[in-house]
Amino acid sequence: MARIAVIISQIEESCQARIWDGIVAEALANSVELVTFTAFSLDSDDQIKSHYAMLQSFISDSAFDGVILFTGAMSEYTPWPTVKRYAESIHLPLVTISGSTGCGSNIVVNNRSGIVEQVTHLAEQHRRRKIAFIGGPESNAEAAERYDAFREALKLNSLDFDERLVQPGTFSEESGEDGIENLLKSSCEFDGVICVDDYTAIGAIRALNHNGIHVPRDVSVVGFDDIAEASMCSPSLTTIQQPFYLLGTSALETVLAMIQNKNETTEDTVMLNTHGVNRSSCGCTSEEVRLFRENWHAERSLLGRDSLKQFMSQIEPLLAHLMMEMHLPYEIKSPYHQFLVDSTIMLWNSFFNEIESHKTNTSLLEILNDILNENMEFTLDFTVWQCILSNLTPFAFHFEDRPQQLLAGAILHEARVALDARDKHAIQMQAFENRSQGEAIRESCTKIITAVSQEELVHAVKDAFEEHGFTHAALVVFNHYSPILWKEWHLPSVLYTQFEIIDGEVFIPSSLDGQQFSSTSFIPPRLRSSCDGKSMIFMPLYMNNEYFGYFLFEPIPCAPKELYSEVQVHTACAYKSCFMMDNLRALSMNDELTGLSNRRGFMLLTHQLQARATNSGKDLLFFFFDLDNLKKINDTYSHEDGDRAIKAAASLLRRTFRNHDIIGRIGGDEFVAVIEESVPGLERIMSNRLYELIATYNTHSGYPYAVEMSIGTYPLRITGTDTIDDALREADRAMFENKRERKKGRDSHL
Repeated sequence: MARIAVIISQIEESCQARIWDGIVAEALANSVELVTFTAFSLDSDDQIKSHYAMLQSFISDSAFDGVILFTGAMSEYTPWPTVKRYAESIHLPLVTISGSTGCGSNIVVNNRSGIVEQVTHLAEQHRRRKIAFIGGPESNAEAAERYDAFREALKLNSLDFDERLVQPGTFSEESGEDGIENLLKSSCEFDGVICVDDYTAIGAIRALNHNGIHVPRDVSVVGFDDIAEASMCSPSLTTIQQPFYLLGTSALETVLAMIQNKNETTEDTVMLNTHGVNRSSCGCTSEEVRLFRENWHAERSLLGRDSLKQFMSQIEPLLAHLMMEMHLPYEIKSPYHQFLVDSTIMLWNSFFNEIESHKTNTSLLEILNDILNENMEFTLDFTVWQCILSNLTPFAFHFEDRPQQLLAGAILHEARVALDARDKHAIQMQAFENRSQGEAIRESCTKIITAVSQEELVHAVKDAFEEHGFTHAALVVFNHYSPILWKEWHLPSVLYTQFEIIDGEVFIPSSLDGQQFSSTSFIPPRLRSSCDGKSMIFMPLYMNNEYFGYFLFEPIPCAPKELYSEVQVHTACAYKSCFMMDNLRALSMNDELTGLSNRRGFMLLTHQLQARATNSGKDLLFFFFDLDNLKKINDTYSHEDGDRAIKAAASLLRRTFRNHDIIGRIGGDEFVAVIEESVPGLERIMSNRLYELIATYNTHSGYPYAVEMSIGTYPLRITGTDTIDDALREADRAMFENKRERKKGRDSHL
C-alpha cells in the first residue's frame, strides 16, 4: 500500500479544504494511506519556513512513497525562492499544487482563460470600460499570473490599461477594502473591479457599499475561486470557479502514476479549466433564474412521459457535476448517486401520473417530500433538486390541453415552494448544528486553555478528543522540561506519547513522563499497529517560535475542520503557559544556591506526593539532614567555602536519591527528602549510600575541610494520623539524636 505525505498550510481554509477533500476521496478509492502535515504559522510570516523545515524531519524516504505539496498556499507566506528550495529538498516523487517549482509534476488551473472570460463579459455584456484590478502577494505565482491575464484581457477587448487602477493585495477581505479606499482616494474613475480572489472581492463590495457606491449599478465586481461565501454574500458574487475537488483528485492520481513509473522522471504540468459563474455583482441575474429561463424556452414541448431516457441523459451530467461540488464523503457517493437516479425517475412518473390521472394520493408533492426526507440522510444540501425541478418545468408544454398546462405549472410551482421551505429549514438546522458544534468546541478549548499543569492539560486534551469522537489519535511531546526553539530545531531521538486513542479506547501511560518511543517513526507503536490503511493528520504544536510536540489523528467524517485547528491552537497556547508556569514555579520554589526545592516548593511537592501515595496505599519515608560544622567552615575559611560545602551536600543528596524523589533545602544547613517507602530497611540503605558518597567526596575533593552530615528518618503511615509537619518534626528530632551519637563517638576517640 502506498503512503503519501500531503503538506498543506491549513485544511480549514476554504480553497485548500476543497482540494484536500479531493485528495482524501481519491486516496480512499485507491486504498492509499495519507498523512497530512499542516504547517500554518501562528507566528510572524517570515518564520513560517521553520514550520516547513520541522515537518520535513518527519518525511523520510523510508516512511513515504510520494509527496503532494501545496506550493501555491505556501507562497502566500514564504518567498518563492524559499518555496523552490524546499521542493528541491524533497527526494521523493513530488506533485505540487498551484505553483510549479520545476520539481516533479504540477497541478494548476487555467488562470488566464478565467480572467479573460470575465473581463470580456464585463466589457461586452455590461459595457464596462474602466476596469480596476486588486491583486495578491508579489511572491504568489497565481496572483502574478492573474494580473498578467488581466492586462492581456484589457488589450483583447481594446480597453486602456491604467496603472493607477491596479492595487496590491493579500488574498484577504481587508486588502479588498483597502484597495477600494485607495482607488476612491486617487479620484480615478472605474466602473468594474476584477479581484484576485473571492475574499478580496467580498471586501471590495463591502467598501463600495460603505462609500454609497451601488454594486452592480455603479460598479461591477468579479472574484476568483467560487468559495462557499460567494453565493451567500449580498449581492451574490460573480466569480471564476476553480475545480478545487478535481485539483485534489488529479494530484493524487499524478503522484501514484509517478510512483508506479519510478524509473521515469515526470515533470509535467496538468492544467485544469476554470469557468465563469455570473451572479448579481456584475449585473447578471442569478444562476438559478438564468437556468430556469434557459430550460423554460428549451425545445422540449414535443417530449412526453415516454421521453424519460432523453430526460435522464440530460440530467446525468448535471448530477455528476453537482455531486462533485458537494464534496460528499467517498463512502456515500455511490449510494447517493443511485438514490438521485431512482428518485428522479420516481419524480418524473409522479409528475405525469398526477396530471393524467388526477390522483392525489400519488401527487408529486407527496413524492417530493418523501424524497427530501431521504435526501437528508445523505446531506442537507438540496441544490440538486432545485436543478431537477428546473429541468422538469419545460415539460409542462407537452400537454396540449390548456387546463393541463396550467395544472402542470401549478404542480411544479407548488413543488418549488415546498422545496424552498425545506431548504430554509435545512439552513436553519445546519446553522443550529454549527452553533452546537461551535459551543462544544469552545467548551473543550476553554478546559484546555485553563489547564495549569502539563498533567491537567493532557487530561483536558484527552477529554476533548473523546467528546468529539476521535477514534484513532495520539498526543506526542518532545520533552517535558523545555520546548525546542525554532532556530535550534532538531528531531529528538526519543519522543513521548501522552495518550493514545485506539478504536475509541483511551490509553494513558502509567508514568507522568509518557510512553517513550524512537523518533525513527513519528507514529507511536500502538497506534501504528492499528492504523494501517487509515489516513492521518499531523498537526504540530508550537507557539512563539517554540515547539512542544504534535497531534496525530484520523479525521472525523463530516466534522468541522475548524475543530482540529482550534484544539491545536489552544493546546499549543496551554503548553506555552504550562512551561511558563513551570519556570515561575522553579523560580519561586527552588533554592537559588543549590537548585533544590526551597521550603515552599518542598511542602507543595510533598503534599502532591502524599495525595498520590494515599491512592496507591504506599507509606512515605522522610529524611532530615544537617550539614555538620558549617559555621566552623565559614569562620575558619570563608563564606565562599561554606557555600561550596552546601552545594557539595546538595549534589551528594541528588546522587543518593532517585530523580522522582523530593529533595529540599529548608534552612542554611538543613536539608530534607521524602520517598515512597516500599522496601524494608530502606532508611538504612539510603543512609549508607549517602555516607559512602560523602567519604568518596572528602577523599578526592582537595579542600582542607570535610563535608559531614547527620541524618534522621521518620516513616509517615498513610493509614495513620501524623501530618507532614509531624513527620518532619520527628525526623528532625531523630537527626539531632544521630548528631549527638556521632559527636559522642568522635569524642570517645579523643
